[in-house]
Amino acid sequence: MESNFMNLPIELLSHIVIQIDAVKTLASLALTCRRLYTFVERDGFRLFVQNKFPSIQTPPYWKQAVHALTSASKAWDRKAFVSRSITFKDSDAIEIPWGKPPRMWKRGAVRAQTMGYQPVIDSYQEMGDSWISRSETLAWGAGAELILRSTKLTDRLDTKWMLYQEHEQKDGKHDITSLNLLRPSQWLAHHNEDATQVIIGRADGSLDRVHMVQDQSRVVIKYATDSRPVRSAAVNQSSIPLLAAGLSDDTVAIYDVNSETGDPVGETSVIPSGKMGRTWSTRFLNHKRLAVGLGPSSMPIHIYEIAPDRVLAKPLRQFGSGNADAQLFRNDDGASSGDTGDLASSVYPIVPLGASSSAGGADGDLFLSGWFSGAIRLHDLRSPASYCAVFDDPMDNSPIYSLLAIGRERFFAGAGRNCILKGFDLRVAGGRAYFAADASSCVNEPRSKKPIKLSDSCCNYHYSSRFDRRNFNLYVRPSSIPSSSRVRYRDRLDWSPIYSLSSPSAYSPTVYAGIEDSIIKIDLRSLTDKHPDPVFERLPDPLSKFGRGAYGNPQGILAADTLNLAIQEQSTTGKTPLMKQSSFAPLPSTHKVKEHSRWDERWEMPSNINKAFH
Repeated sequence: MESNFMNLPIELLSHIVIQIDAVKTLASLALTCRRLYTFVERDGFRLFVQNKFPSIQTPPYWKQAVHALTSASKAWDRKAFVSRSITFKDSDAIEIPWGKPPRMWKRGAVRAQTMGYQPVIDSYQEMGDSWISRSETLAWGAGAELILRSTKLTDRLDTKWMLYQEHEQKDGKHDITSLNLLRPSQWLAHHNEDATQVIIGRADGSLDRVHMVQDQSRVVIKYATDSRPVRSAAVNQSSIPLLAAGLSDDTVAIYDVNSETGDPVGETSVIPSGKMGRTWSTRFLNHKRLAVGLGPSSMPIHIYEIAPDRVLAKPLRQFGSGNADAQLFRNDDGASSGDTGDLASSVYPIVPLGASSSAGGADGDLFLSGWFSGAIRLHDLRSPASYCAVFDDPMDNSPIYSLLAIGRERFFAGAGRNCILKGFDLRVAGGRAYFAADASSCVNEPRSKKPIKLSDSCCNYHYSSRFDRRNFNLYVRPSSIPSSSRVRYRDRLDWSPIYSLSSPSAYSPTVYAGIEDSIIKIDLRSLTDKHPDPVFERLPDPLSKFGRGAYGNPQGILAADTLNLAIQEQSTTGKTPLMKQSSFAPLPSTHKVKEHSRWDERWEMPSNINKAFH
């Protein structure tokens, strides 16, 4: 019997699909015949997602997931970002527990503070019965006030704003220092789909679990802290969740989130008696392991195993910098502050990397840490080494205040000054396997670089997309200055750190960045993308005159609200040009996308800026 491609068994077809690099090739295969169409729709898109994006877990809407993930990956390669400041009208919000619209949202009011609030952010999303049917919850702390936005996207967009602050809570003394949104699956009792529960830690030592629904709120549990200030807090993602809180400078306490009494089930002192330093962050690596960032210390990362009785034991392991680039701290007597007299530093954020279907291992085996020296280190609990890789920015060595990992593919780092959001490719096992450039033809130009493990016909464009991917610094600044009553610190806003970062999910194209007195939303999307993430196509407020041309309508983009950011690729020479985004403008129907460019169409090089970089 004659054998042909159409008669191949499903197992062999699956092996063939795994080797496909471009989505359009997979789509063309589906057009071959009815049998292959059925196979691609049922199994082909799933195999593509699982093999090209092995570290990103998505809902089983495989065709839409391919669309969304490849669009975001291409936007990252072209540095295509659409950003805006998050704002709302007083008439759209409800102030709780009073249940009425606020007379004036006091983000711009002085309230006896000499600087703007330092936001802590959390967000998550829940999927509905399709890829574009989803709900998103975003919350951040603005001084003593909690701001909550609930968004539902189905056939229309429904957004609700709530502002929560008890009457006796004042800015400064009662500032929110930690914020954790509970996922609906973590509630002990049956939950109302319109309600939200959040655990709020404050500078005065209060640590409360608050239930909010419509225009009402109530404190469900008050966790016992003995009035010690809450430095940080984290909740694991178990269905029976635990809460780890850094209290005062030296203590970490563990709570059962659903406890009726709110008493801790265990505490431990992470700073030895007589040693300087404090806790900076707590983060669960998985259900049973907790990482604590502290310092200054020669071992500023402690890993704790959560015992079956939920009482913290001694550190399972401690990590140091492993080399001499750590910032040295000394006591008044001239001695090093480290436990062993070695170089000491501080670690601020810690974020785990999820497991990858192609690399094996477990959740939390790999994690990133942000250091006072400006370095970001990758650690592996399976390795005896202090770290496996170091990500440095040769152009800026400010401390790292926040981190956000997107699977094992890439991550953002928030710098300690100048509103710098740093973008890095991770390049680890089980990470990125999809490259948008593979769908493009070669560039007809002489090859100036020797390809690595590529055919001799490869061009510079395809070489660069795989082996010359450059990290970058994105300068994120709000579109407007708060009210004139804050003139005394408005000059500080351009120099703000990026205090916090959050994304609703690993497959979401949106990142939220918290800078002083403001929240910035950053979407990975291009103005000229013919096929953007399907979720953007369902957003309201189409702006048809901006960028429609032949490339579709960038719905949800309002030119008046959109920020024009600046960007610079990281370089050891410091001579890379500083580029700025142009404002939205109509694209002529004759405009052609620069298919082989590393830059989105909105980036331009202002001549008056670049003179300083040459």
